[in-house]
Amino acid sequence: MSDKKLRQGGYVWLVLILVIFVVLAIVWSNKKTTTDDSTATSTAQITDETKKDTSVPITKTVGTKSTTINTQPVITSSGAYLISYTSNGFIPPVVNVPIGKSVHIVNNSNNALLVMPVDLVNKPYVDFKQSKSVGRGGVFDYTFTSVGSYAYFNANSKTHTGVVTVR
Repeated sequence: MSDKKLRQGGYVWLVLILVIFVVLAIVWSNKKTTTDDSTATSTAQITDETKKDTSVPITKTVGTKSTTINTQPVITSSGAYLISYTSNGFIPPVVNVPIGKSVHIVNNSNNALLVMPVDLVNKPYVDFKQSKSVGRGGVFDYTFTSVGSYAYFNANSKTHTGVVTVR
């Protein structure tokens, strides 16, 4: 074999090894993310001052890992509906709240949270917004004084959405 063919064969092996490393890195990072997300979902949702709603939980599957989550919010002793923000988004993503009640959104992720309404024009929806981003442990409280469906998202992660329906 000529030196040129040997060098070309060496490059092919080098590229093949690099591709294998990239694939392994992606698989490893997905396993780590799934484990971290399930931990974030199950922590910091219930504190001493909260009581659990008696709704039926659902099972959410991410990859090969299943996590059971409550579809209804936890209600604090003050009557606020607790919504947890995780690296997967808002839990629960849909909440029904009586008029005059509040939501208490807690950032339980390592990402920044900035609650913004989908409707940035019409009142009262435009008022359902957070003034600044908050990190892990940060909160956003809002009391609803008008009926309607308040669609919102995290401005720092636009695919994470939720809806609060006020009746």
